[in-house]
Amino acid sequence: MEDRIYKRGEPIECYYFDKLAKARRCNLSDEACIEYLITGLNNQDIIRAISTHAYDSPEELLCCLKRLKERVRAVGSRDIKHSKVSEFQNPAGHGNKEYRAAETALNENRIGIKYSLIGKPLTIGGYGSGRVTPYGETNVNLTVDQATADVPVLIVPNESQAIPVIVGHPFTEQPHVMIVR
Repeated sequence: MEDRIYKRGEPIECYYFDKLAKARRCNLSDEACIEYLITGLNNQDIIRAISTHAYDSPEELLCCLKRLKERVRAVGSRDIKHSKVSEFQNPAGHGNKEYRAAETALNENRIGIKYSLIGKPLTIGGYGSGRVTPYGETNVNLTVDQATADVPVLIVPNESQAIPVIVGHPFTEQPHVMIVR
């Protein structure tokens, strides 16, 4: 019953009514329903905001979730227009849309990647303000600026993150990689 989580981009009403139907089938009280609905949210900002108020019914929680979702969406980073890149700076280090890689779907046989499904259940905690279960993993040769390294990559669902690739410790902790701030 706890496996249903709110997915990025999903209408909050779909999540709410789906989760509420499961709670009602289990004959949960209103207080338990509210707690159950909150546990499936994977956005810490929304959880923090709704945890400051005591709700009398799940319907009251839905009204608050709708207001919060509109407010969080209105000030998101996608609404902020990125400035043009200075001609004196390296455009690869900027978040300008003109220099981002296009999203692609890869055919592993065509480009020669080998990936494997993860046999044991693995959940990444705290990732994307919630919990994510990767589909599988692969090893890739990753190049960032002048540094290149072979690193393991976890393959996660598209709705779990807005950024195509997140580079972490497996890359930055390589002995030949140095981060200059």
